[in-house]
Amino acid sequence: MTKPDTLLHQLVRGAHDLAPLTRARYLADLDAWIAFAGANPTGWTRTRAQEYYNRLLGHMKPQSANRTMAALGYASRWWHTRHDGVDFAVVQQAAAQTTAARRALDTAEAQALLATCAGTSAPDLRDSALIVLGLETGMRRMSMAGATLEGLVRQHDYLTARVPLKGRGEDLFAVPLSDTAVAAIEPWRRWLRGHKITKGALFRALPRKVDAQGRTGHGVSPTPLTEVGIYKIIAHRAEQAGLERCYPHILRHTFITWRLQAGLAPYEIAAITGHRLAGV
Repeated sequence: MTKPDTLLHQLVRGAHDLAPLTRARYLADLDAWIAFAGANPTGWTRTRAQEYYNRLLGHMKPQSANRTMAALGYASRWWHTRHDGVDFAVVQQAAAQTTAARRALDTAEAQALLATCAGTSAPDLRDSALIVLGLETGMRRMSMAGATLEGLVRQHDYLTARVPLKGRGEDLFAVPLSDTAVAAIEPWRRWLRGHKITKGALFRALPRKVDAQGRTGHGVSPTPLTEVGIYKIIAHRAEQAGLERCYPHILRHTFITWRLQAGLAPYEIAAITGHRLAGV
């Protein structure tokens, strides 16, 4: 009987959709995983994969760890379809849609959207952070809803956000944050710290309140914004900017489209967005 590790190597070697350098990297990453978890797929659980991923983050940057997990996801999905194994893939597909089918903002539209929240009020600080995070990371709204203050962790020489890919309670994925994203998030974090909030949901509802002098301000909810709440915020800001058909996923499409136009490879984009690689 063919050993599982040998079969998985054969699947990667015979994958026509992988470039030679990508195939070689996948094989090396597969070797490293088997050395960690063993050759028997019955022990390849999501918990085990998350342990491996966390270990990778201890000595490599998030993009590198995410790319490593792409190789494991590629092989495990094929194993899953053939032998009822466990699919523990952390990285999902990056370029499933063509640019023509993918609705993306242009630079002027993105600037108009951000201009609607250029003030210093609490809603402006929150909404600006939300929009920039979408444009700079391609993060899904379910990940934004699941983002936490304690999940913002400095990894190597830059900040990362540990967020769920499939809603709260699922495996965490380290998303590297650009300087632009950090600059947008920091004023919102300072506002939260001013209200003695240092843990819990990053994005929250902001109920209006009136102080003893009759001045109107904003309180902060202990519960996170829901996905519906995030959708409504983006839709409201888009209406203010005069944009049509604007919703949170457009920010993700915009990130991918802009990066593809800049020459970034799909697997490099996948290492940030948490997509599967094309062809899997």
